[in-house]
Amino acid sequence: MYQPAGQIKAARACTINGHVFAKDDVLTAAQVAGIKRIDTLLSGGLLVAVPDPSARRLSKQHRPSHLVAQVRRHLGGKNDSGLGTFPSNEDEAVTLTQTGRWARLDIDGGVPPFTVDWGDGSPVAAIPGTEAQHVYALAAHAYTATLTDSTPETFTKAITTQTPAITLHNPSGRIVNIAGADVAHLDFPVLIAWGEGGATASLLTAGDAAVSHTYGSAGAKTVTATDVHLQQASGSVTLT
Repeated sequence: MYQPAGQIKAARACTINGHVFAKDDVLTAAQVAGIKRIDTLLSGGLLVAVPDPSARRLSKQHRPSHLVAQVRRHLGGKNDSGLGTFPSNEDEAVTLTQTGRWARLDIDGGVPPFTVDWGDGSPVAAIPGTEAQHVYALAAHAYTATLTDSTPETFTKAITTQTPAITLHNPSGRIVNIAGADVAHLDFPVLIAWGEGGATASLLTAGDAAVSHTYGSAGAKTVTATDVHLQQASGSVTLT
């Protein structure tokens, strides 16, 4: 069981993992070991690392900053001087949501403000808050996004973009339809442009059984789907 060389105290009245602490209450070793994000609580000021009161002098292992580093090493931090607060588990630190070439990163940890380098040559961008979005130019391509917090600590996330696609159906004659299940790697709702003169288009949601269009003439038809991130996919069908 983990026990730092010193004490972890509550900086103010709080409740952690169901335990109620008053200001200056000392956490037990079991309570410290049971707190998943203790490094974030330390950096946020909810908890404080203090020297062992029985120590005669503040040797290195009893200094508050060293206690913080001990906690982070125990949780898988990078080293005894690495005071950044990103968790070492990438699935806990940054959550990736993606559809096609669009990606969103939700940050859980670190010390704001954050910046992100998406790894595709675009400028490093400041992140307003703890969420960042980006649309890559290339599909089916591997990138590495790098996040940096204010300490500064860095954390990387691997992103492989996907290729948007649609499947068209011609059940009879000049009728063409497409269902939500026929759309891959686009974010709904999706605008279906039927490729015929005028402003002929249909809005398709994920749960739609199908949207359809009856063409006025035979021949090759190209249908284009555009999602909320302006990603597109096209499909063709030849009508007789």
